[in-house]
Amino acid sequence: MKGLLTILSLLLTTTISWSQSTISLDFLKGEWISDSLHSSQDDHWREFVFIDSLGHFYRTTWWADNYVIDKQLNLSENQVLKENEPYLSIEIVDSNTIELTNPDYYGLFHRDPWPEIGTFNESLNRFIIGDSIKTQLIGTWYYNSSELIEPDPNFPQIYLDEQKKRTFLGASLDNLKIQFDRDNRFIVSNDSLEVKYGYLIDNDGIDLRKSDYIINIKYTLNDNLELTESRYGIKRRLIFKRKK
Repeated sequence: MKGLLTILSLLLTTTISWSQSTISLDFLKGEWISDSLHSSQDDHWREFVFIDSLGHFYRTTWWADNYVIDKQLNLSENQVLKENEPYLSIEIVDSNTIELTNPDYYGLFHRDPWPEIGTFNESLNRFIIGDSIKTQLIGTWYYNSSELIEPDPNFPQIYLDEQKKRTFLGASLDNLKIQFDRDNRFIVSNDSLEVKYGYLIDNDGIDLRKSDYIINIKYTLNDNLELTESRYGIKRRLIFKRKK
């Protein structure tokens, strides 16, 4: 019985110590994934928090208008600061769980359970680069041309010509246009068809989501938008411009 009381006393002391002392950066640094969120901004259901070795704080999500919600904020005495003012309070729940709170926000976060998969910077860069690309893509793009990528010369030319002009996401290429909305909606349309998808962009590609399936499309963005897709083992590049 005495031993049990000693253990309980140690646990209580540790909890009090966590709540009253400054949380070390060594404890906080890494990636944290939300388990529960309550916020006045209810446009997303999950967040990812990153804290680097310099004490910079990032809050991100794939399900809001902006992938990066907070970027490179500073930590000070169990607080996240924004414009040098307290923004979020940090409390330890246990060795792998923290709470982030302010009057309009509550988030319960668990430490990333798979830190060996990828790296901290790789995960964070997906959000940062994706957010930047998304901002550039918002709006309407008009189909300009298409070309096959390294077509197999064993295929008949008439078949290759058909594949070059095949539909894109079920829509013919005549007067084809695509639209990226800020609220993560992607629309492909022409004179006779309009189809809507959800979309997610990172540094590797664009994921289009509809019902229970995902379509991955590679992209290149410069003055034009180039989308690369594959069907029946034949790759095709479609080129879109901002204006017709």
